[in-house]
Amino acid sequence: MEMSEMDGRRPYILCLAAFLLLAVPAYAAGRTNYHVSGTFLYYDHEGRIRPAAAVTARIMDRDPSPGDKDDLLTVVETDSEGRFSAEFTAQEYQDIYIVFVADNGTWRVVDSNEKTFMWFTPVIWDVCKDDAEVDFGKQTIGHNSDDLGERHNVGAMWIYQAVRRSAEFCNERRIALTGDKGIYTVIWTDVDNATYSSGMRTRIAHNHAYQYDVVIHETGHVLMHAHSAMPSGSGGRHRIDRAYNRQLAWAEGWATFYAACVLFDRGVNDADLPFFAGGVSVEHIPPRFARGDRNEMRVVGALWDFYDLNNDGSDGVSIKFSAIFKALAASNGRPIADFESFVMLLVSEIDADAGTVRAMHAALRHNTINYSMTKMMKARGH
Repeated sequence: MEMSEMDGRRPYILCLAAFLLLAVPAYAAGRTNYHVSGTFLYYDHEGRIRPAAAVTARIMDRDPSPGDKDDLLTVVETDSEGRFSAEFTAQEYQDIYIVFVADNGTWRVVDSNEKTFMWFTPVIWDVCKDDAEVDFGKQTIGHNSDDLGERHNVGAMWIYQAVRRSAEFCNERRIALTGDKGIYTVIWTDVDNATYSSGMRTRIAHNHAYQYDVVIHETGHVLMHAHSAMPSGSGGRHRIDRAYNRQLAWAEGWATFYAACVLFDRGVNDADLPFFAGGVSVEHIPPRFARGDRNEMRVVGALWDFYDLNNDGSDGVSIKFSAIFKALAASNGRPIADFESFVMLLVSEIDADAGTVRAMHAALRHNTINYSMTKMMKARGH
């Protein structure tokens, strides 16, 4: 009986099948569990080491082959102490490094070419053992004598962390900093000054990166845009001691008030409040400043008197930020024309009783702003 060609190959085919069956578990055995951890830190502008919190950490595998892209293994975010920790399964022999990215999906810091700032760790080569523990230790950027944040571009981290403080202030009050308007982009660039560009974008001058109050002030404009709208005619150069139009004074006053809320304790005594906004305390506006609601600092002073807990005779009201914000958001995406319009909204939103309205009116007069008591009373409950 003759053997067919197929019959002659059958032993070979059976051997090949057996090899493949054995190879599959062998391949699986070539994967291992990894635990990657470490801490990301930075020097602030006063030379103190701070945790780089809320930063995206991309855990990467370096591919040595020319032209091939490195592989993304997993992504985590640093915690409030700058720590990161990730567990994942991957092939053996990983060449692991971390890319820290100034972009967490809610806000980001970019350069003038719209390139997001990133910081890279050294590579830990040939990580292959099972249940591998990969500890990157403390990764620190900046320098203790870096005045403008140039070393390692740490100034971008100063900006990033200022926005983080702002976002945390909002989160604690169940307010989404960016609303439904997408990611907030801060451009660290060589401009003359810090400016609100439009939409969800601001620009921070190269030499202003260390000024947290400036960064948070500009973020206050973004908060207004995200939940209400910027009033028409509110842009342009301005000085805090001058009178301009009511729209500009309201928009700028809101932004400075917001920064004060983020940075200062509402329960602090008036005399102990730090200087702010060009060397001016929000509780002590110099007499030389223009009077009335066409001056942004008068608007700031009135808002702070509405908000703070230190009632001092001319200031007998304390309204939580969440309630003040609710009035801002009550415009439903339409711009609030000026501070007077906002005050009427606030009276209505907090359902102020007559005593509260009188206290608010006194706080306004204390800040040289004279609105009609009758009009404020009529705004109640509307």
